[in-house]
Amino acid sequence: MESFTKYIISNDSSKIDKHWNYCEKNKIPHIIGTEIDGFYKVELDIMSTSFKMTDNKVKEIESIIKKEIMSNPELKEKSNSSVSVSGGDVFPVPKEKLDEFCSKLFEIATKQR
Repeated sequence: MESFTKYIISNDSSKIDKHWNYCEKNKIPHIIGTEIDGFYKVELDIMSTSFKMTDNKVKEIESIIKKEIMSNPELKEKSNSSVSVSGGDVFPVPKEKLDEFCSKLFEIATKQR
């Protein structure tokens, strides 16, 4: 796969819009992390891509979310996530786990099966 900007971390709406347009143009998943109260909400949207979210991909993403929450029991109370064939939202993701988490999302969303 070509080298793409796989995700961005920003609360700046102009950067988010530019990344959205970049993803649309390159037909890759739109993944963005925005800060909320010291943690990050990560959004994944694959609607405009040529990739399809299979049930296996949804389960794989749900598995990494569950693993993250289980390894951080203090996050369980704040935890809110939804994953479907069109994408998903995950909150909270700690700052120190953000790069790894967003990279995994991109890998899973673009995996061919």
